[in-house]
Amino acid sequence: MIKVLLVNARYHPGGIGGAARFVQILAEAMARAGDSVLVACRGAVPRPLRHELNGVVVWRLPFAMTDVEAAQAVGSLVAQERPDAVHTNFLKGFDRPRLAQILADYAGRVVHTLHEYSLLCAQGLLFRDGRICETVCPSCRLVAETARPFVARVDFVAGVSRHVLERHRAAGLFGDARRVCVIPNAYDPPAGAFHRSPLGPVLRFGYLGRLAEEKGLMRLLETVVGLPSHLPAELLVAGRVDSAFAQEARRRFEGPRVRFLGYTDPEEFFPRIDVLVFPSLCEETFGRGVIEGFAYGVPAVVSNLGGLPELLVPGRTGWIYPAEAPDALRDTVLGVLRARDLVPSMAAGCRQAARTFTTERVLGEYRRLYSVSADAPPGR
Repeated sequence: MIKVLLVNARYHPGGIGGAARFVQILAEAMARAGDSVLVACRGAVPRPLRHELNGVVVWRLPFAMTDVEAAQAVGSLVAQERPDAVHTNFLKGFDRPRLAQILADYAGRVVHTLHEYSLLCAQGLLFRDGRICETVCPSCRLVAETARPFVARVDFVAGVSRHVLERHRAAGLFGDARRVCVIPNAYDPPAGAFHRSPLGPVLRFGYLGRLAEEKGLMRLLETVVGLPSHLPAELLVAGRVDSAFAQEARRRFEGPRVRFLGYTDPEEFFPRIDVLVFPSLCEETFGRGVIEGFAYGVPAVVSNLGGLPELLVPGRTGWIYPAEAPDALRDTVLGVLRARDLVPSMAAGCRQAARTFTTERVLGEYRRLYSVSADAPPGR
């Protein structure tokens, strides 16, 4: 049995985002396997709250705490619980230099998973003024410098994609980590996920995720609305319409070819579409919607940025297009429409690809990481 303390900005049920979902999946899988699992997170509570949720002991630290106080609370948990490993994730709300000091004398393993770019960028996106930040800009340089003491304390680092790992190492972070590896996010579809409606007369494209500029949603909406009228296609957009950007997008584009569904669970969304489109303009670290779609036999059209191309086999599980080319998305969508009979034949390849991302496999990789000798050679 392993005892692990997982640290993340948020946790279920108050957590949204890929890191929060990952931590929940991993923590509950470990608890089911008989491990002792604790989670430290920030939350809307009046005072530190300890409770058990699905076999996981959760410590919720109030938003009223300063980041330094929250880091000190993590230190108290480490001293009290003496876990075999401390596994950090998205650390918004936890002072990183103070964490480094706290963990300096900790005898166990420190594991960090890179889900985003918050160790390099104040916004965590590496995207500004409609463009990707090719290097760490002056305004964010302090972010990386502040992170260095914590980074130096990390023994083992895992990236959810090779891209996010290499982006950090190119910036001079994690060069001294004792083990470096790529471990993707996990998704286990509910029972019945593999049963989908047959291809109908109208090809149903879908978008699932945050409705934001850097996600390339406007370009996708313009593409679909601008398709020749004789081509039978529609776009279903799933995501919260809770920002000025999202509301403007709905106002401009909702119509016969585009429907905004609001927040929609994957098990409700994917049986309704034929092809997922992930048109990001930023460097995605992963692309959870892609692997969720695979579980339902849905291929994807993705941009060539960040970690997205790592998820696909072109021609087998989807299509990759160059985001920098203005007409590339339109040309790719037109190509899918012209070869629409290929879409059903991709379902089997997608379902096979989904098995790469099962919780069982991802949990096995992290259990090996928690247990590996600190003197082991670097991983893949």
